[in-house]
Amino acid sequence: MYRVDPNAILILEVYAKKTKRILREVIDRCKKRLKNYDDVVKKAKESSKTDKGR
Repeated sequence: MYRVDPNAILILEVYAKKTKRILREVIDRCKKRLKNYDDVVKKAKESSKTDKGR
């Protein structure tokens, strides 16, 4: 499972696909990883803005 952002390609999970369904635990792990990534990017952008204002 992956997501393409303007500045990165995020590979969230690699798993063996045996059925049409994606396991709920895989989806939950990917959501958690995306949230963590988004939080870090947001924090970095905020930090960058405050550094430029100095």
